[in-house]
Amino acid sequence: MLGDRTLKYTYPYMKGDDVKELQNLLNKYGFDCGTADGVFGTKTDKAVVNFQSAIGIISDGVVGSDTLKALRNYTSETKDAVESVRAEFRKLFIAFSDDVEKLASYKALKKALEGDS
Repeated sequence: MLGDRTLKYTYPYMKGDDVKELQNLLNKYGFDCGTADGVFGTKTDKAVVNFQSAIGIISDGVVGSDTLKALRNYTSETKDAVESVRAEFRKLFIAFSDDVEKLASYKALKKALEGDS
């Protein structure tokens, strides 16, 4: 049963019905891990990391209590909210980057003008 043990990418690979349940949840929410075959391989690891990153928790690929709780509470509304926040963050980051660039140009111009005095 999913949650009975911590799941992660190891060699040899972790296998079982709990891994298959995890894969089904990841695929259901759009985090592609390929066919739900019950093997925690590289595709499952990447999907877990992508899920963790998308919801803002530590992206270590380990499916412990925090990741499991987030997976079980994840809904299409959660997905939409996360995507909305990420889009807003990107806008703010771009605006901030533009401001930093303008500030650097201003400082360079000011320094050049002060040097002419």
